[in-house]
Amino acid sequence: MAKAAASDYLVEARAEDAPRALAAIAGRVRLVVTSPPYHNAIAYDSHAVDATANYRTRQTLDYARDYLPMLDRVWEACRTMLAPGGHLAINVGTVLLGGYHYPLPQDIQARLLLGEPGRWVFVRSILWNKVTAGVRRAGTAIKYGLPGYWYPNIMTEHIIVLRKPGPVRAIASDAPAEWWLPVWDLAPVPPRQIAHPAPFPEDLPHRLIRMLTLPGEVVFDPFLGAGSTAKAAFDLERVPAGTDIIAGYVANARRRLSAPSLVRRQQLRIRTIAEAAFVPQRTKSPTRHGAGNRPRARADGVR
Repeated sequence: MAKAAASDYLVEARAEDAPRALAAIAGRVRLVVTSPPYHNAIAYDSHAVDATANYRTRQTLDYARDYLPMLDRVWEACRTMLAPGGHLAINVGTVLLGGYHYPLPQDIQARLLLGEPGRWVFVRSILWNKVTAGVRRAGTAIKYGLPGYWYPNIMTEHIIVLRKPGPVRAIASDAPAEWWLPVWDLAPVPPRQIAHPAPFPEDLPHRLIRMLTLPGEVVFDPFLGAGSTAKAAFDLERVPAGTDIIAGYVANARRRLSAPSLVRRQQLRIRTIAEAAFVPQRTKSPTRHGAGNRPRARADGVR
């Protein structure tokens, strides 16, 4: 493969069209790290036009008839892009729709592994624990005390790791041993740090790239989005590649290659935490969703 500029393989195209749009690297990718767009929680087109507008609008894409088949086509394109023995890592969470909780990670995994035999080899599933308080931690369960009033808080996501059949190679990885454990504690991206409504932390692809690839190899993200995978690949001396249907996101991902790394060094290794860190404290500022603790006014007006 001829030497290319760092951003040559970051292109505007549909994810399922990647083998055509990136024909020069089709069959040469060693690792795919991606997170598909939310099924019904975010209007990406609206955010791309005006990031200050309300982009958390419900979409009408049917989960079973439209969304899952679209993902099937993307995973097939990823298989074409991968070299034999290459890995596919999918970061995904569950879906809340119409009062029901849909197991998207399990649906994706089942469709990939229970389809045509021999197309994918299951490697592992990693649980990403988002180490943050989140919102609606108990809903109204405390008030009513009934299971029917419990609102589950989606503070975990899955990272499904599969391998395209082919030679299994040993990688002299410098990754810490604890990265091979099935649970990762990683804080989400702070609000407004990245020009994208739903970026995953750069730490996530950073780990997978160090675990499963070598310098100079191609790392691909079919849903380029915020460019986190491309940035991590570039910083680790891999070749970044990706597709996105929104031109603005592709441009942002290209610019991000030359920006400072957002990998949080304190999250690269597990370390002992002092007991005092587990003592509840009043929050210093509102949370991501504006649910911070605020002092209540007393009857006499004194706070």
